[in-house]
Amino acid sequence: MPIFIGLLIFVILISNANLDRVYNTLKNIEITWFLIAIIANIVLIFLKSLKWKTLVDFKVKLGFFETVKYFLTGFFFSTITPGRVGDLVRAKYLRKRTGLAYATMSVVLDRIIDIILLLLIGFVAVIMAAEFFGMTILAPEIILLAIIALIIGIYIVSMKSITFKLFNKINNLLIPNSFREKANKSFNNIYDVIDIFKTHPKTSIVAGLLGVAIWGIAIIMVYAIAESIQLGVPFYGFFIIVPLMALSDIIPLSIGGLGPREFITINTLAFFSVTYDAAITFSLLYFFTGYILVAFVGGITYFTNKIKIKI
Repeated sequence: MPIFIGLLIFVILISNANLDRVYNTLKNIEITWFLIAIIANIVLIFLKSLKWKTLVDFKVKLGFFETVKYFLTGFFFSTITPGRVGDLVRAKYLRKRTGLAYATMSVVLDRIIDIILLLLIGFVAVIMAAEFFGMTILAPEIILLAIIALIIGIYIVSMKSITFKLFNKINNLLIPNSFREKANKSFNNIYDVIDIFKTHPKTSIVAGLLGVAIWGIAIIMVYAIAESIQLGVPFYGFFIIVPLMALSDIIPLSIGGLGPREFITINTLAFFSVTYDAAITFSLLYFFTGYILVAFVGGITYFTNKIKIKI
C-alpha cells in the first residue's frame, strides 16, 4: 500500500509535466557540473560509511572498504523499501561478530543521528525561509519549545530506569508469556549499547561531526545537480531545499522517496520561481544521481558477495 501510494503520487505529477521539455533539459545537461555532483556523491558514500564505522568500531574493528561494501548493500535494500528500513540489512552482516543487539543499534543510532541533524537543520531552514520570503511560518517560541522537547525526549529515552517502567507495562499487557524473556533480554541489550555511548561521548561527538559534514557535502551535491540543468536557484536556497527533500526518505510512502520527494521539490522550488517542468527534471536527476547509481553499485555488491541475506 505505501509503495502504491507513492507511485500514484509520482505518476500524477509526471503526467502533468511536459516530457519533451524534461527530455530536452536532460539532453543539454552541463557535464562538468554533473561530474562534480557524482564526485560529491562518492565523497558522501565514504563519509556515511565512516560515520557508521565510528559507531561499529567501538565493538569490533571493520576495514574501511568493508564498511563501504556493507553500506552500499544496505543502501540497495533501502532504495527498494519504504522508509529506508533496508538499512537494517547492514546489521545482518555484523550480527555474528558483534551480536544482533549491538549490530542493530549501531544502524539505529546512525539513523537517529541523521534524523536529529535533519530536524535541527530543518528548524534553521524554516527560519531562513521565513526571513527570505518575509513571512512567519513558525513563531520563534514554537521552534524553541520544539528543540527543548526534542532534547528532553532524547534524555528520557536514554534513561533506562524511566523507560523500563513503561516497557514493563507493555511487556505484561501485550507480549505473550513465551516471548517476555526474550523481550526483556532485547531491552537490556539495547540499553547496554546506549550506556556504552553515554559513557564514551567522544564516539557520538565524532559521529555527529561527520553527520554535519555529510549534510554540507549533500548540499553541494544537490547544488551541482541544479547547476547542471541551469535551475537558477542561489546556493543558499539549498539550505532550505535539501532538508525538505530529505523528508521524503523518512516518509514511508514510497520506495526511494519517489512521489513524496517530487511533490515536496515542486512546491519548494516554486518559491524560487522554478517552473513545474524544471522542478520535475531536477528531482528525477537527483533521484538518478543520489539513489539509482548508488543502489546499482550496492546491488552488484550484494549479488557478488558471499554473504547472502534473506529478507
